[in-house]
Amino acid sequence: MGGEVPSAWVFVAEHAPVGHRGYALGVLQALSPERLDQALPYIRDWAAAAESLTAVQAVEGFNQTFEIRRRAAEIFHDVDLVLPSTNQVSSFSAE
Repeated sequence: MGGEVPSAWVFVAEHAPVGHRGYALGVLQALSPERLDQALPYIRDWAAAAESLTAVQAVEGFNQTFEIRRRAAEIFHDVDLVLPSTNQVSSFSAE
């Protein structure tokens, strides 16, 4: 868990303010102990910084998602179609 997109994780870990870590901490705390053991240690450590957040700081961090949405809408306002260069990842049986 968390190792699938390491380059994206590095970006998030280096640039996301501590207020955004509250969501990650909440997700991790909701996991069963077995599933939590699958989370990479540096992700657990990164999210643990949110344990000291006040409720106001956590809400301020969450509210940044609306700012991200606003900025993305602004960037793509005049765009009708986006064709990203991605590959579908399909699961095939091992047989």
